[in-house]
Amino acid sequence: MNEKLKQTPPSPESTKDKISRLLDEVHNKIDLLEFNEKRFNFAQKIRKNNPDYQQYRSYHQLDGSHFPKEYDIANIIEGDFDGDCSIVSFLEELLNSEKNKNVAG
Repeated sequence: MNEKLKQTPPSPESTKDKISRLLDEVHNKIDLLEFNEKRFNFAQKIRKNNPDYQQYRSYHQLDGSHFPKEYDIANIIEGDFDGDCSIVSFLEELLNSEKNKNVAG
């Protein structure tokens, strides 16, 4: 039997892992002060539009914060925010704009 047929397809990347990977890329490609300003503004937008933002692991990954000590770990939301508050989309857009900036100039 062909070895390729025996291999299982790779499992999809979790939101947590994807955000970690994107943050690593951002830290390697984008000026830290510029990123911190954009990250702060985006985190503000999330807080304003999502009253349950502290329940999301993705928010804490972006913000570099931790869950409150009294927080029940069973209530952690592992996914991303929807729509224009998506952290994955925010990071991908930052990387794309940086890539386009480098290609243009």
